[in-house]
Amino acid sequence: MAQSQHEEDNSIPPPRPAGTSMTRRKMITFRRRKVPTIRLGNRKNKAGGGMLVRRMLRKAKLKWLKLKQWGMLMKLKEYYRKMISELIEASVALENVQQRVYFI
Repeated sequence: MAQSQHEEDNSIPPPRPAGTSMTRRKMITFRRRKVPTIRLGNRKNKAGGGMLVRRMLRKAKLKWLKLKQWGMLMKLKEYYRKMISELIEASVALENVQQRVYFI
């Protein structure tokens, strides 16, 4: 009889600390684990060299775009100046014509 009580005591799990439950231990995670890979070669030289070239090309492209846009802006300004001066000349000519018509 003493042995049966002893066996029953061993079958009961020890009490859990507060705040833990059985479901917490068996939670299913949906995250995939990364597959281990081996990288050959020096990673710094490979990434650093490529980034330097890309950065230089990007800066050159931005400078080229800036110059192109600046040239377009200058053309627009010149076009606007010519248009305004032609409008002023046309208004002066129209006034002269109107004055002649009124005096006739």
